[in-house]
Formats: sequence, C-alpha cells, structure tokens
Amino acid sequence: MEPEILYLDEPTASIDPQNTAVIEEIILNLKREARTLVIMATHDMEQVRRITDRVLRMEQGRIVG
Repeated sequence: MEPEILYLDEPTASIDPQNTAVIEEIILNLKREARTLVIMATHDMEQVRRITDRVLRMEQGRIVG
C-alpha cells in the first residue's frame, strides 16, 4: 500500500517500545520510499523529533507554531 496521504492519531499510544520502533520505521519508510505525506497527531514530543520534518503545535485549540 502506498497512500498519498496518511493521517495518524497517536499511532503508537499504549504500545511497547520495541513495537513503537517498528511502527516508526514503517512510517519513515512510507515517507522516504512512497513519498507519502504523513499528518500525525501525538503528545509524544520525542517521537515527533524522530520522525517529522515539520511541526505544528496546538494550544487551547489554536495552532501556535
């Protein structure tokens, strides 16, 4: 499967670190190889640093950066 856009909401919530790494690698591969645009909502800022190119942050329902 090679979607153009992949929307993810907390894709690794409640998942152990080993499987989190597997899921993150899948996401990174989709970005690199299939050139999939990934839009992800998460509270895990460490994960954001590992897999994102750009970040929009929300506070009180507003985009702040």
